[in-house]
Amino acid sequence: MSDLRFSVLGRMEVASGGEQVPVPPGRRRAVLACLLVHAGRPVTADALVEAAWSDDLPRDPRASLHTVVSRLRTLLGAAALTVGPGGYTLEIEGGAIDADRFAALAERAQGAPPQRAADLLREALGLWRGPAYAEFADRDFAAPEAERLERLRLEVTEDRSAALLDAGASEEAVRLVEALLVDHPFRERAVQLLLTGLYRAGRQADALDRYRRHRTILAEELGLDPSPALRDLEARILGHDLLPAHGGAVPTVPAWLDTSTAFFGRDATLDDLVTAVADSRTVTVTGVGGVGKSRLVAQGLPRLVERLGLPVMVVELASVPPGRAATAVADAFGLRPRAGNVTRDLLEYLSIDRALVVLDNCEHLLEEVAEVVDAVIRRCARVRVLATSRHRLGVTSERVVPLAPFPVPATGDTTSGPGTDPAVQLFVDRVRRLRPGFELTAGNAESVATVCRRLDGLPLALEMAASRAATLGVGDVLDGLDGSAADEPLPDLRAVVEWSVRLLSASERRLLGQLSVFVGSFVTDDVTSLTGRLSLWPGDGGVVAALGELVESHLLVREERGVAVRFRMLALVRAYADGLLTASGEADAVRCAHAEWAGERVARAARDWNSGRAVAAGESLVRAGPDLAAAVRWTLAVGRLDVAAPLVGCVRQCPHWLPGIELGDLIVEVAERCAEAGDPSLAVGTAAGALACTDRGELERARELAAAAYALSDDAGTGFLAGFANVVSEFYAGDYDAASDWLHRVAELPGLAPGLRAEPPITVALLECYHGDLATARACADAALLGAEAAGSEPARAFALYAVGEVEAKEDPRQGEVRFREAAAEAERIGSEHVHHVARLGLFAVLVRQGRHREALDLVMPLLHDLRRAAMWPQLWTTLRIAAELLAACERPRDAAFLLGAVQAADDAPQLVGDDIARYRHLTDQLTTLLGAAAAGRITELAVGVPRAQVADWAVSVVEQTRSARNG
Repeated sequence: MSDLRFSVLGRMEVASGGEQVPVPPGRRRAVLACLLVHAGRPVTADALVEAAWSDDLPRDPRASLHTVVSRLRTLLGAAALTVGPGGYTLEIEGGAIDADRFAALAERAQGAPPQRAADLLREALGLWRGPAYAEFADRDFAAPEAERLERLRLEVTEDRSAALLDAGASEEAVRLVEALLVDHPFRERAVQLLLTGLYRAGRQADALDRYRRHRTILAEELGLDPSPALRDLEARILGHDLLPAHGGAVPTVPAWLDTSTAFFGRDATLDDLVTAVADSRTVTVTGVGGVGKSRLVAQGLPRLVERLGLPVMVVELASVPPGRAATAVADAFGLRPRAGNVTRDLLEYLSIDRALVVLDNCEHLLEEVAEVVDAVIRRCARVRVLATSRHRLGVTSERVVPLAPFPVPATGDTTSGPGTDPAVQLFVDRVRRLRPGFELTAGNAESVATVCRRLDGLPLALEMAASRAATLGVGDVLDGLDGSAADEPLPDLRAVVEWSVRLLSASERRLLGQLSVFVGSFVTDDVTSLTGRLSLWPGDGGVVAALGELVESHLLVREERGVAVRFRMLALVRAYADGLLTASGEADAVRCAHAEWAGERVARAARDWNSGRAVAAGESLVRAGPDLAAAVRWTLAVGRLDVAAPLVGCVRQCPHWLPGIELGDLIVEVAERCAEAGDPSLAVGTAAGALACTDRGELERARELAAAAYALSDDAGTGFLAGFANVVSEFYAGDYDAASDWLHRVAELPGLAPGLRAEPPITVALLECYHGDLATARACADAALLGAEAAGSEPARAFALYAVGEVEAKEDPRQGEVRFREAAAEAERIGSEHVHHVARLGLFAVLVRQGRHREALDLVMPLLHDLRRAAMWPQLWTTLRIAAELLAACERPRDAAFLLGAVQAADDAPQLVGDDIARYRHLTDQLTTLLGAAAAGRITELAVGVPRAQVADWAVSVVEQTRSARNG
């Protein structure tokens, strides 16, 4: 019966070939329902006996179960129900259960155009005929799955309403959520959708009235205020969708482009830009390459920050490959999303954030950038987007600020001096920066004006020509410009780049092509390291001189960061230089040299990270990140896994340093390719991917890759990475014994570097602490700290300090506090994000339980922000649990009950262990007694319906109110 179909979204039904298969009431239905809950996975005989008979067991349960299963096989077919060492398994095809089809349709709707999403979600909701597992929803074996499906049904209903709103069907969206709110009046998102729908339907007064009614119900029945998101929505409805005025400190302007040089001829356009961004949530500055789009935006950022009060995030897209736009934005925000849809996680993060997102150089990613921007504008109400592109994005409500080249002096114009033209002013200023004595005179004014005309007033072209004029003179520059007529402008900026390149020597042109492989900025040592691998240069002196000429020719940008001097190549120049490299026939050799350079860079960083130079190593890894990703992409494209495997292995041998999303994805791809190759020399690449999968929450995939790595090799590097992948997988699965076994196996690896050998005892100490064996935990933690210090590993020392803090907090909270503070400070200094977060979490718990509420309130707000950015939701839920303790102690019992209800409903919240079980049971009972069972239940119902990002936002708002009240 391979065509079996099962329906559980309502009373359970079975069909085959379109015909109903009657399953008689009683034990067969109960056993089948239990098997469906675990479809495709083995179910133990004991679990099936419990489902069939509950407490009324037959004399011989196993024999009776065998009879029930045999009868089920008769109904379903022998192949449908198999038995193995783990128990009985219902073998079904994908999509055979309506609940799976429902979830698949909901997943397909994610990211689909609004009307298509609405149609898919309507189809999904149409599968429901009643409550999930209706006749078994109160039984222990089915209740959790029934509750999960019901929560998903409510979320999908809200998703469909949101899609309808985006598709312009406001009235239908309103009807949908109004029906949902009848039975679930406290669902936060449904209320938001209702207010938005009423407003968009032209019913502003009704929207405001419903808000006031909801606020009244919350206050009278639950004693709560509306969430920050709802209050913000009311303000935007009152202001006809304008953001409320900002308050508080003005955010700092991020360091991006150098704006120290004089800025000419754009004052009116700059005013237009600031006004446009203030009035519109999507603004695109358009214009040809080299016209100054990025400089205009950089020049306007201080004014925009002052006017809007929004933090600014700049995302440079010039070197981002196709298909990675959303990843680049998430990486810029420092997000660490779990496995799955990066866009979804980005939208969740931005949904409660306030930001001005600058997307620079969008033209080569136009379609995917437009999709991301459209989703952000629709779903993230407090975010604005400012883009630069040669073409507009084409999204709804986009406002375009076109930027044209400078006007140039007309030929023979004697009515005004050429020195008043912005093109001439820019040219003269840039020449003076290199040749301070240069002046615009009657003798050279017409030649300068002619250069400006020939370059069509294009700012970047003028700057490149000015750098040449400072050396050669204006006359020689003019003579060198091509064109069929003296005043005919060059056709585009590429022609200007080509002209500038022609003035280079052959070796300088070769170097320009070779430097196009660098994606990020680089220093002189990087250049000499690259060229030294090519055997094409007689010595470093010639390379350095050629590098200086490229800077003088404005083909490289020189950036001074303190005492360091770095170089970067503009996207337009890189495109031309890449063509030079391809034409030279050296592309493969140069890209291979670049990949080897990247491998050497990361190997040195890994050594430094684990041997007392972690700060420099971390900075090096961050700066090299784009080039590391580019190198790995090339190795994958040409099949050079022998280069890729050690490179990604070294990245992952920096414990507690997390790569960005792009590099993390590439590490997993390398791992899978290495596993397929089956070459023992590539095992470290497979092991690196196993550990990367644990960061993404893909525990089963991590186990599979770890097993593949162990099957290939047992060398120290491979064993460390694969072993720790298994440690983390078993730890998160709750199997502490298995995790401990793997730790001991890693600790016994021969040839393990001292910095890495310091890691296993730290985790052993934490496991023993969670087990409640404090004596063993203390001994392990103290030994781990000594081992880390002896190895000179700063990351291991920070982690060991955290472990010591966890142990000491159990017996001496004050001493635990000292250790947590040490761990957090050390982790922050070296850039170990994970340890920095968990150490502050431990400190937060100590402060709350010592009654030091003011300090706890100060600590928790940045901690919540950082955990959400890092997508560390298990730790964030733990923080919210502790925050509930804090709020209860600060006489905010309703807010405490709300947070506890949200945590209780969260699928990814950690299970309570040890003393916490009794602690939170007591807190729940205390709140229920104080509020009354009915009110506490309604607050929990409200919490269950609030998206997790808004739960975190709610917590931040309540903490801020509590801080203000206590400080006031």
